[in-house]
Amino acid sequence: MGTYWLLPRISTYPSHDARIEMQLYNSDKKLDLPAYGVSMAITNGRVDWQGYEVLPFTAETMFPVCSPGYLEKHGPLSSLADLPAHNLLHLDSHYHEGATWRDFLAHYGLSYTLPGGVSTFNNYILVVHAVLSGAGIGLGWQHSVGDLVASGALVRPLKEAQTTTNDFFLVYRKGRPLTPKAAGVRDWLLGLGSLNAS
Repeated sequence: MGTYWLLPRISTYPSHDARIEMQLYNSDKKLDLPAYGVSMAITNGRVDWQGYEVLPFTAETMFPVCSPGYLEKHGPLSSLADLPAHNLLHLDSHYHEGATWRDFLAHYGLSYTLPGGVSTFNNYILVVHAVLSGAGIGLGWQHSVGDLVASGALVRPLKEAQTTTNDFFLVYRKGRPLTPKAAGVRDWLLGLGSLNAS
């Protein structure tokens, strides 16, 4: 989310009077937020955040994506059943705590066994770069690849999209009042999240 969603929106942060020093970290796994300072995370609903304020941010919606060049060379795809015949790009489950191709296809009643010789990555940024290069089809999350699809850098070879019950949340520690500037960062992020759009 940080690379393809947050960074392009950094310029929308409020005026210089409201600015605060920020250190940004990207992770495909649950973060242990430091006990000092003010730390916030945007994370999905698959983990328990006891002792934290948990505010709704955006829904988890995912769909297949590929480059226009890949689709021109290997397409078209007529249904989800065509996907296993393609080079599906995978996140290594040792580094990624989230939905997989197997989960996505199972949602539509299709069984999928991970074949040998597949392309596996330990970081979602690598998956997106591989998709952009035309290496195969990736599972795209709306909050991460939506801008790339809107720009035409990526395309959706099929219309199906799954919205799960695992919404994303903005979290930070309870019992530690936010400074006015930190509260401004929280409110800015929440304003960008689709679950808080007016």
